[in-house]
Amino acid sequence: MHPAIAELYRVFRPYRLGNDFTGCDCCVSPADSAFLASTPLRELQVVDLNRYAFKSLSTWGDVRHFKHFLPRLMELAFEDLLAWEDPEVLLGKLSYAQWTSWPAVERDAIEQFLTILWQKQLETPLAGEQDDRLRTVLGAFANANDSLQPYLEIWPQARCESAALHLAQLISYAAYDIMTKDKVRLWGDPLVQGREVIDFVRSDAALEILNEQRDVVTGKFPLVFAQLDGIRAVGPIN
Repeated sequence: MHPAIAELYRVFRPYRLGNDFTGCDCCVSPADSAFLASTPLRELQVVDLNRYAFKSLSTWGDVRHFKHFLPRLMELAFEDLLAWEDPEVLLGKLSYAQWTSWPAVERDAIEQFLTILWQKQLETPLAGEQDDRLRTVLGAFANANDSLQPYLEIWPQARCESAALHLAQLISYAAYDIMTKDKVRLWGDPLVQGREVIDFVRSDAALEILNEQRDVVTGKFPLVFAQLDGIRAVGPIN
């Protein structure tokens, strides 16, 4: 287990479900709640928690209950974030629960986890030219954080082939929208975070990421440098 995940289990261990773990009568049955409550936390799988991740806090349980499940939810997200039906909703529940107002030890544990989760996404090999997982991941992180800047600053530090290819794929996907509409399509259309992504794509740091892996990048995305030139030509460059 990654130390950041072990820390989540340690920090959130005191939170127990109790007898008040219920959901909205119209969409969550007592049996649904009983199953999650009676199954050992670390035995729950994505298939068991997908529905809870979507309905938690809004129509199923409260913040205390969410904190009970949080370590397992995040552990499974680390194993495969895209295994969830709605990864953007899953991470967005952190914002829904106002995690940045939680005690410092809890905030620190979540910040540490989100950092290693992001690093893992950058290190995950690109499955193919149509694999736009990083756009989904960016949407999920935007839904959990008021700013993507801390994560975007990690991108140049990755210095690996997969990080460059994910950037090239994002540019290939978003170039037209950025050049014609000055926007990038992320889940929920977050204005601040979307602006941050565009500014990063236009930055010298992004160009350097691609240049370091130029042969690999152009082998899969032969037009990416021309697309990036167009993006940089129609907007500010850092």
